Amino acid sequence: MNRAEARRYQKQGGMDANAVRREIAKETARLRAELDTKLKKDIGGVVNDYSAALLICLHDKLGFGRTRAQRFALEVEELFDNIRLGLVSMEEIKETVREELDIVID
Repeated sequence: MNRAEARRYQKQGGMDANAVRREIAKETARLRAELDTKLKKDIGGVVNDYSAALLICLHDKLGFGRTRAQRFALEVEELFDNIRLGLVSMEEIKETVREELDIVID
């Protein structure tokens, strides 16, 4: 909105250009926060579902009991803490899996 448009808009009873910009910025921030919350919830749901699937496979197929499964879950949690802290990256983990286990994860 240029100055002439802003003056015309303000004369018609609208907000001035700076007020419009502030309202747009507030709405944009609100929408970003809403999207961020939804994404975190969706991602958290997928992670929880995948974790449950891994744990039941470890139990049913590989004979992990409660203690070993809990230990595994704690190790995975610690690994993700290290990723969040920047101590290791997912790319490094995938590379290690490829090199040591001969499994490629895209």
